[in-house]
Amino acid sequence: MEPQRIFEELMKADELQTHLGISKEDVVKASYMEVSNSPMIEVIKDVINGVANNKATNTVFQGILKKVSD
Repeated sequence: MEPQRIFEELMKADELQTHLGISKEDVVKASYMEVSNSPMIEVIKDVINGVANNKATNTVFQGILKKVSD
């Protein structure tokens, strides 16, 4: 499955709002190709991209840490 399609399917999951604290508004506006106001949506994209591009887990994790600490 293509990374963009994976992202679209994840954005349909109700668990995003309940477990990850992503607002319905952010989910509706979310785009795989554009930067989101939600750091959690950006983390989801980083994980999808990391897997799709065969990046090392520690590389993906370091990118996520940088993003959430900014």
